[in-house]
Amino acid sequence: EVALGQRHIMMGFMRRFDPGYAELKAQFTDSGIGEPLIVHHLHTNQSAPYGLASARTMTNMVIHEFDITCWLLDEDYASVQVIAGRPAPGTPEGELDPLLVIMRMQSGVLVEVEAFVNAQYGYEVSCRVTGSRGGAQMGEGSFVTRSAAGLRGQEVPELWLGRFGRAYHRQLQGWIDALRSGGPLPGASAWDGYVATITANCAVAALTSGVPVDV
Repeated sequence: EVALGQRHIMMGFMRRFDPGYAELKAQFTDSGIGEPLIVHHLHTNQSAPYGLASARTMTNMVIHEFDITCWLLDEDYASVQVIAGRPAPGTPEGELDPLLVIMRMQSGVLVEVEAFVNAQYGYEVSCRVTGSRGGAQMGEGSFVTRSAAGLRGQEVPELWLGRFGRAYHRQLQGWIDALRSGGPLPGASAWDGYVATITANCAVAALTSGVPVDV
């Protein structure tokens, strides 16, 4: 790609196509919530689809937060730290779940990810940003809140397709449109994938060492 001066790879980070994240990013204006200062992510799975391994939580699960945060804030990471507490029931011996991943961006913005692989209740992804003028939260934007029979609530999907089906569709359509038009590929680039992988590997090192690791 560098030699040809043209992108040929489109990484499958579908969250960049999710309407909820796009709307959240649009709030970073003086008329919205101002400059982002703190970002809180929540990412749960109902169960571990590939088996529970703490390192894989970083490279296969939280890697989506590593990518979408860079996209949201338009900057790279300075450091990452992983904190483990009391393991949830059913966590294999020697593994850790849930985990808190704490990152500092190059500008000083703080980012926290609560990652729970074996949360039991379902698949959930949310993001709240505290800004200099207010706050904004992207929750279950793809779902309908239903009120009936004295109860109000939302159904929680079992898998990620229930939450990001629309994002996957928009990602695929963007790729097809680019092929048809000969225009630039949308979404994450090979470089974005490289950055996310480097960050995930640093997070694995932080999990092992117990101290912050420079990215």
